[in-house]
Amino acid sequence: DSAIVDAAADSNAAAGAATTERVVVTGSYIPTAETESALPVTVYTATVLQKQGANTPAEGLRQLPSFVGNTVTENDANGGNGSAFINLRALGTGNTLTLINGRRVFAYANINAIPIGALSRSEVLKDGASAIYGSDAVAGVVNFILLNGPGEAPYEGAEIDMLYGNTTDKDARVLQAFIRGGVATDKFSVAAAAEFYDRSDIYSRDREIAITGDQRFLGGFNTNSPTYGGRVNVTGQGNLVLSDLTTNQVTPGSYRTFDPQGSGSDPTRFNFRAFTPSIPGMEKYATYVTARYKVFGDALQIYGDVMYSKQKQDNGLAPSPFTIPLARYRNPGLGIFNQTDGAQNNSLPRQREILRASPFNPFGNALSSASYRSVQELGNRRAFFDFDFYRYLAGMNGNFSFTDNSFISFLGYDMGIVYEQNNQLEIDTGDARRGIIYENIISGRFNPFIGVNAPVSGMAPTYVNGVPTGQQAPYDNLASLKQAEYYGRSYDYFHQTLFDAKVFGNLFPNLYQGGIGFNIGAEYRTERNYDDTDDVLASGDQLGFNAGARFDYKTEVTSFFGELQIPIVTSAMNIPGIRSLELQAAARYEEFELHDRLNDDLPRGSFDNGTTPRLSLRYQPYADLTLRASWGESFLSPSAGQLLAPETQNFPVLSDPVGGVLQPANGVIQGGNIALRPEETETWTAGLVFTPKFLPGFTFTADVYQVFTRNVILGPTSYAQLILTLNGNFINAGGDPAQAPFSDLILRQDVPGGQFANEGTVTQVLSTSANAGKRLVNGLDITSAYQLPWTTFGTFTFSIGYNYFFTWKAEPIEGVGSANFTGDFSASLPLAPGAIPRHKGFIRSEYEWKGFNLVATTNYISSYLDDPGFINAAEYSPNGERDINTRTVSDYITLDLQARYEFVKPEAEPAAAGYSKDAKGGKAMQTEVAGVEQGNFFQRMLWGTSVRVGVNNVFDRNPPTTLGAFNDNYDTSLYNIRNRYYYVGINKKF
Repeated sequence: DSAIVDAAADSNAAAGAATTERVVVTGSYIPTAETESALPVTVYTATVLQKQGANTPAEGLRQLPSFVGNTVTENDANGGNGSAFINLRALGTGNTLTLINGRRVFAYANINAIPIGALSRSEVLKDGASAIYGSDAVAGVVNFILLNGPGEAPYEGAEIDMLYGNTTDKDARVLQAFIRGGVATDKFSVAAAAEFYDRSDIYSRDREIAITGDQRFLGGFNTNSPTYGGRVNVTGQGNLVLSDLTTNQVTPGSYRTFDPQGSGSDPTRFNFRAFTPSIPGMEKYATYVTARYKVFGDALQIYGDVMYSKQKQDNGLAPSPFTIPLARYRNPGLGIFNQTDGAQNNSLPRQREILRASPFNPFGNALSSASYRSVQELGNRRAFFDFDFYRYLAGMNGNFSFTDNSFISFLGYDMGIVYEQNNQLEIDTGDARRGIIYENIISGRFNPFIGVNAPVSGMAPTYVNGVPTGQQAPYDNLASLKQAEYYGRSYDYFHQTLFDAKVFGNLFPNLYQGGIGFNIGAEYRTERNYDDTDDVLASGDQLGFNAGARFDYKTEVTSFFGELQIPIVTSAMNIPGIRSLELQAAARYEEFELHDRLNDDLPRGSFDNGTTPRLSLRYQPYADLTLRASWGESFLSPSAGQLLAPETQNFPVLSDPVGGVLQPANGVIQGGNIALRPEETETWTAGLVFTPKFLPGFTFTADVYQVFTRNVILGPTSYAQLILTLNGNFINAGGDPAQAPFSDLILRQDVPGGQFANEGTVTQVLSTSANAGKRLVNGLDITSAYQLPWTTFGTFTFSIGYNYFFTWKAEPIEGVGSANFTGDFSASLPLAPGAIPRHKGFIRSEYEWKGFNLVATTNYISSYLDDPGFINAAEYSPNGERDINTRTVSDYITLDLQARYEFVKPEAEPAAAGYSKDAKGGKAMQTEVAGVEQGNFFQRMLWGTSVRVGVNNVFDRNPPTTLGAFNDNYDTSLYNIRNRYYYVGINKKF
């Protein structure tokens, strides 16, 4: 496709004037006017990423000014599995397309699986490009070029690199090593790389910012968990908690009032962050092999790649929390109890008493629910992830040049097949089955009324209908939970196949401007994702992990695309004020078919984009200045999961305007939505590239952009948060909950003495994937570099990158009005993915002299306003002197330093003159005898060796506290909690 052609090595011979000014083949991240395309492409070499102190592609690319908005990164503990994805301009990971060597990836969209040791460069296209690349290239494209990839000379030689890194606080030790090598002849080239990476974990308790969820001293709420042993809800009395959490001698007088969830002020809340990792440990292995053979020179070449990656992550969660309901009814098909509200299910013949049947129940029929947490019995929950990634590519391409042909002067073709496979294993331990626990409650073996720190086995007083018997009975919670414990093994399998073919070239070379470039092609891909969830998780009988569901999704996508590059004026025409002018037009038709092979009776999803167009214009008034502009439409199809996911029960953390931060006791019942519509987006960009001849080595690029999206797709958890916010705001304004929006999807407790029924704490939310309203994003993106032309005293290079948001706003529901999230952090309205700082950028300076290299990078993220839904007025402004809607999250400035020294091989001495005898006649003749290579063995081993030391976050700055960020009190996409990190590395080239 065109941006692929813009950066492809085999395109630099294409079609004379139609291509010579648009091909991007740069060896560094500094573009020039002669190579800059009509699309804003920024190129980062692997060396540049390494100079940033990045050990993985995610760590390097996160410094991009346009990398903004919630996405999965290496920082994710709660719910993380070791993956990392790219989010450009806060438009979501589903709107950013990832490529390897110019072709779409599937499982490798998890860029943690891409070995940095095999990377040559990465190209970042920060522009909507669905007409060129297809659905999901809405925010832009990131293209990882690996060894011998497009635009790269065949790799020759060998290289070994080793690194050790750690923090100056608690551990985050990193061990990394890679080896790569390659050989090449005129006809054949092959290269290979292998990498190992191992990272230790950091626990939340190891960082001051994350040590607790009690944010009251910062003006927030106590978001520690209200779910632990000793907590009950009693009709007429509300929420209660044991005064002594070490007791098992429980009577009605043992309890006191538990402060409501909304205030979060109760000191007994359970600090789950004392148990959880903040950055989970990870281990990775990766290998990559690529080869190319010229069968008939440039006319026919065959090539292929093989890549394999293994990724392991050992994640952990706090001990399992669970709420025990009043009653359950038995599901005859599954043989387990499904949780319901007892009052609504008295007519069910299979309903069973649970809490009321317990001999340890001190409240009788007045009891509504009880909480528990398996701290002493099972300890931490453990989620171990073991992923295997495979990618195979086979292809053929070629170029033909034609002389004295008025129809075509150049023709190229490229076709190939890609097969990817990702096998994922998740092993869950430290959890138990509800059904067995509930049976043990009924039988009196399990006592749910003891304190969280009480003996887990012993004797406790008994009751009948809340009346004390005066006797005690034995209980054994340890044995009960051990009996209910399970070892969960869940498998996910992903298989994807891509076929593509394209033809490109230059037509009508005798035209006044040198001809018209074209690029046409077709693509067909199939994606299959099938899940074999563990039996316990599939039944919904688990305590502390989210439920799973078995499915077998298949997606088929067929697309056709075409592109024209039409030079209108070229530099050879010598027209004053118009050095060059070029128009590019592209269009793509794409058709989607999605279905669940396990449920053929379900309706199928079928979409087509109706053809998405794109127009771009490139204009050079003179050699130093390039102006460019583009307009395009994009289309994002719903995924199979968003359409067809079976109903499951999950327990996300939500923010309720009425009840504060919570996990609903009965969870979120969520699933797919076959009525989803695709997202539709329009994108406009305009920019310039300035490379003044009066200032050699200086380059400045600036692009303004606007992205307008309709029918924004939200996942079930995000939609649950959206409807909960709109519902709660209505209730807080004094409205009747029965008349509140989405009241049929939200279940709340009754409040004793309240004005209305169902106006209290949320107990359950019913949600699906859904289309929300509209989103408008516009901003400015700047990059600049200046290389001082010094030679005697070395070379200085200065570069900057900067993104500024003018507007980032969204309308949650059609007709309710837009909310402006620019300069804000929002968790209450998930249309804004986390923090949207107005400013993000970096300034980098580099000095090189005789093998010595010093790099200093200053990173900047501007301040923004915290989510007002997480600000506690009583704590933040007890006297009312401050506006509780304007808590500012401070700006963030860090300094990264790296020093490198390479032992450079001395220049060879001039060849010495000498004499030798002719082999036949013995005649003396003068010859040149090369000088003997200087240096001993150790010196020669040093040549080509470089050592580097570096420190990231030199001043050990904590990420700024964000009250609305549940995961460790900071935005995990923008910042890294490891703080000051140092590393040493050695590299040897042969």
